[in-house]
Amino acid sequence: MLTKLRSSYHRLYQEEALIARKFIALHFFYASPAKNVVAQHHQPAAILAERAG
Repeated sequence: MLTKLRSSYHRLYQEEALIARKFIALHFFYASPAKNVVAQHHQPAAILAERAG
């Protein structure tokens, strides 16, 4: 009984850790300077395209 409970808790903990890791990875990706640099490179092109009409 106790072993079963422990193994299910361990499995739940592993799943939670996996979700947390994915969430943290996504957060760091979206907050990363590399993405901001990409956004800055694409922004002027979009503005120029808008002006050109």
